[in-house]
Amino acid sequence: MKSFAAVLLVLFVICSSAYGQGAYLDRGQSGVEIGGGYSTNKDGTGIGVNAGFAVNNIFDIGIGLENFSYTQKIFGAPMTALSFSPNVTCYVIKNNEKLPLSFAVTAGYGWQTNSSDALDYYNLKMTSESFSIGGSLFGNLKVSESFRIKPSFGFGYIIGEAKLEDEDGNKITKKDDTTVLLLGLGLAFDVPPQNIFVISPAVSISNGTTSFGVGLSLIIRNH
Repeated sequence: MKSFAAVLLVLFVICSSAYGQGAYLDRGQSGVEIGGGYSTNKDGTGIGVNAGFAVNNIFDIGIGLENFSYTQKIFGAPMTALSFSPNVTCYVIKNNEKLPLSFAVTAGYGWQTNSSDALDYYNLKMTSESFSIGGSLFGNLKVSESFRIKPSFGFGYIIGEAKLEDEDGNKITKKDDTTVLLLGLGLAFDVPPQNIFVISPAVSISNGTTSFGVGLSLIIRNH
C-alpha cells in the first residue's frame, strides 16, 4: 500500500505546469499568468489554481493552491489535502530564430494539510512538506501567426515528509521520494490585444504509476 505522502507527490507534479508563462514570451518580455489544472491517476485526483509573473523572460515566480482527493482511505474514512506551492523557474536556454529549443530549471516547495472525519474523530493532525527540483526541454512549432505548439519533456526529483500528530504532541513521520518523467504539449493561442491562452495536456510516469493532467491558463503580456 502506498503512503499518502507518495501519492501526493505524484499528483502534485502533474497538477502543476511543466513550464511557466515565460515559455510563451519572447526574450526581454514580462507577463502575468493566471490559470488552473486537473490531475488524476489510480490513487487520487487533484485540482488547482495558480498565478505567476515572468521577469524579462529569464525568471518565473509562481504560486499554486491545490486540492487533492485520495482513493485510499484513512481509518476507513475518505481524506483530502489542501496544498500551497510556491516555485521559481529559470530559463537557461531560450529559443530564437536559429535555435527552436529552450531549457528551463524549476525548484519548488509544497506544504499540505490533510482533512478527514477520521482525523477529527481521533483528534489527529496530518501535514506534509515537499521539495522539488527538475528541468524541462521544450520546442517551439509555429503553426500560424496566432497559434504555436510547444512539446516538452521534463524530469524531476521530489522529496516529501508526512507527519501525523496527536493532541499531546506525539508524532509519526513518513518520508518518501520519487523521480518523475513528464511529457507535455502546450497549445498556445494569441488573443488580442496582447494576451496568450494556453491549453496544456500532460502525462507523467513515476514508480510505475501513470498520471494524466490538463491545464488552462491566460498569459497577459507586460512589455
